Amino acid sequence: MTDTEEKGCRCEWLEGECHEPFYEEHDDRPYCVLHFPGGAKKGPFEAALAKRLDPENENYFNFVGVWFPDSPSFLNQDFPSLVDFSSARFNSNVEFAESEFREARFVNAQFGGRANFMEAHFEGIADFSGARFQKEVSFSRAKFSNEGRFYLTRFEGFADFRGVEIEGNASFHQASFIDADFGELRISLPDQNSKSMDKPRFESHRSRFKTAQFNGATFRRCSFKQACFSGTVEFFYSQSSEFSDFSIVDFNKADFRGSQMAQANFDGSFFVTAPKFGQAQFFGNSVFATARIPGADFSEVTFHGPVDFTLTRFEKDLAEWERQKLQECNIRIEALDEPIVIQFDRSTFKDGLTFKGNQLYQDRSLLSFDDAFFEKPDRVRFVSVSMPPHSFMNVDPRKFNLIDTRWGFIDKPTALKEANLAMQRFGRSASGPILELAYRQLAVNAEENNRYEQAADLRYLAMEVARSMRWRKVDWLRLSWWYWLLSGYGERVRRAFGVLLGVWLLFGLIYWKAADESWWQPKQPAAVLSTKSEATTATPIKLTASDALLYSAGVMALQKPEPAPANRRAKLLVLMETIFGPVQAAVLALAIRRKFMR
Repeated sequence: MTDTEEKGCRCEWLEGECHEPFYEEHDDRPYCVLHFPGGAKKGPFEAALAKRLDPENENYFNFVGVWFPDSPSFLNQDFPSLVDFSSARFNSNVEFAESEFREARFVNAQFGGRANFMEAHFEGIADFSGARFQKEVSFSRAKFSNEGRFYLTRFEGFADFRGVEIEGNASFHQASFIDADFGELRISLPDQNSKSMDKPRFESHRSRFKTAQFNGATFRRCSFKQACFSGTVEFFYSQSSEFSDFSIVDFNKADFRGSQMAQANFDGSFFVTAPKFGQAQFFGNSVFATARIPGADFSEVTFHGPVDFTLTRFEKDLAEWERQKLQECNIRIEALDEPIVIQFDRSTFKDGLTFKGNQLYQDRSLLSFDDAFFEKPDRVRFVSVSMPPHSFMNVDPRKFNLIDTRWGFIDKPTALKEANLAMQRFGRSASGPILELAYRQLAVNAEENNRYEQAADLRYLAMEVARSMRWRKVDWLRLSWWYWLLSGYGERVRRAFGVLLGVWLLFGLIYWKAADESWWQPKQPAAVLSTKSEATTATPIKLTASDALLYSAGVMALQKPEPAPANRRAKLLVLMETIFGPVQAAVLALAIRRKFMR
């Protein structure tokens, strides 16, 4: 045996020897024919490869570290047992389309050319951990009946996962992508009638995942358009630098905490449970328009660009067609009693924010911006939105653009009580000073934009919160208490009018029922014709009900009606009405004025 023949194969990318016969040296290393990194070995290589495809061979389907020189084709190949391509080197294009794998290992494999796994079926675990795809790779319409592992896998070309179906766990931990598409695949169907004027027909294949982890994954561009996640999907600390498309995706449970997304598009996405975005960062435009979100956690999120929630549905109810769609996606629909809470607590908005056409009723949902920071508050827009005013506690909304924003029935006598009950229902503490400040700042916003009636209602609620914080609810010596009682701090027209009407009726009743002839100066007879005629006795006066009301109205109008009061009691009552009536009329006029002007 020669020295050369005694040499074993010591492949550079494998540990230890492979115990295959020596073939040739490369860079002073001995290699067998399977591992030799050179292209001029076609005949011997094919012979050695054929042995690995022989079921009687002890190395059956063992391709660990094999260096494939040309474009190997395993098209429609059946691998009935474990096939191991770990650390293999595919120097050029490789074909695995429509192949059947019992269990496959491509751990640390390198693909120098295009790799095609289109419509491949992996019955057992498919492990591509640490693999490197230097050019495009296609798993389009591939099916993983078990687990698909892509831990630390590098996709340096276009990664096509359109229409893929992974029934087990899909692990993409710390995988890196340049351009990836996990979205829907649409295949044009042949037209049976070339003269048909109908629209082209397509066959649709949605990407389907049960549980998937993209934790720490990096993307330059990625698309999950119309994908379906029937279990839990995680994007912890994942990064996309150019574009992230999650439009029309069905999520069961989604977690994006700590992720970084550029140009994130969730337009039309459907979340069955509340997604988590805590401490994430969004760069460029972030779109959640027309999405269905039953609550969300955006706490401590930084939005570097504008954010759009136009027509976003914050609700839990499902329509029948939505239930059918979710069932087709294998998403189990469970009755959840969790409240609808949308939190932006301690978040930072460096550009604009738009809420448009949203319905956020205080008895069903809670929108919170506690300690959120807006660098450009003039670019914050709430257009045609129904929401409670306490959504803006701990934030300054004075410069926000509140266009056709509806605050619910804030003019109801029980508005403040209902707001407190709603906050308690959602586990929020209604701090008096903070709530009062929120009402006052919204009132300033409304008044600055000529919404005087709305401003009046908000100011009233602010002063009601302040009154509720005092230990003494009835304080006869406090002027503000009387101001509240008589006119609702000058903001309640109906109350001011009611008090004025009560003053009129009360004094009229007193003049009618309590007054007798001694209260009024008697009515004098007609002027006598001559000074020599005898004086005629004066006629005592008793006011009727109608006369009493007219008399009371005259006193309030400062008209000094007849008859004049005759005793101290009558004079005191007339004096009191002369004061209270005009003062209350002035308060009413002020309340009316504040409804229409500053």
